[in-house]
Amino acid sequence: MIDDQERGLLEKVGGFLADLSKISGNFVLPQTDEETVCLMADVSRAIRENKSIALVTPVCPDWSRDSEGRYDFKSLSGGESFVANKFFVNAPEFLEIFRKNGISYRGIILFADWGLETEIDAKDTYGQKLSPDDIQMCFASTLAATDQTLKHLQDDERLGPLFADYEVISMREFLAERLDEQQVMDKMRRFFTTDKQGLKLLDLLDRDSLKLNKQRLRVSDEENRKLALQTSIEYATVGQALDDDSFLVVCESKTTSRCYNLPRARDKKVPVFYVKGKEGLNSGVNIL
Repeated sequence: MIDDQERGLLEKVGGFLADLSKISGNFVLPQTDEETVCLMADVSRAIRENKSIALVTPVCPDWSRDSEGRYDFKSLSGGESFVANKFFVNAPEFLEIFRKNGISYRGIILFADWGLETEIDAKDTYGQKLSPDDIQMCFASTLAATDQTLKHLQDDERLGPLFADYEVISMREFLAERLDEQQVMDKMRRFFTTDKQGLKLLDLLDRDSLKLNKQRLRVSDEENRKLALQTSIEYATVGQALDDDSFLVVCESKTTSRCYNLPRARDKKVPVFYVKGKEGLNSGVNIL
């Protein structure tokens, strides 16, 4: 027999899931049974123990985009990135579901000043090659611009309560505080080069990114495979740094975003919500 406390818990979890099911086409809900099971367990635990869920959104630097809205990495600026803007524009609809159902959350916007983002041959908007110091200045400027947008939202009468518990954090610092980067990256490399599921996802990412990367980065087949592997490793390393009570709210490639979660244990999957956005250049062009 279900007691009143458990009945109340089931009703709250059910109400939250029912509202998620009505969310607009701007979002893609978790795609695997494992993620769905973890989602329900995490929400139940948050309600029962009155704890908050960490909503984590990685955002990239302010790379340039081509005429189709895809990142072409031809230049680097210091403003808010397309991906960050995509999150800020679409997130209120998602966050409102938590507020409506009384589920506490804390938001983390992870600015990607780490990994491959630091190794791309960056130029300024005039085509001049940027020095490492210049790149770091652009990164610092973008982090500050992202934080400024967040503060404007927090000061907004209507949106402020939704973003009140959000903060912008450097990904480099976030990872350094939580794990041994090299040790975890070595482990993730083994996963994507020896595990059957890891290899399958790597093959998919390599295949789907090849044509685009040949156009925008002028890479060979072999170079693209190396890029796909390094990207998979870095995304998975970030995934390993996430707490078990986390949800990912991502705005990038659905294929690449699977790397965050794949190496995690079956009962430790982080539910991934993909922000698709509206169709069109300025709101929802998916990137690889």
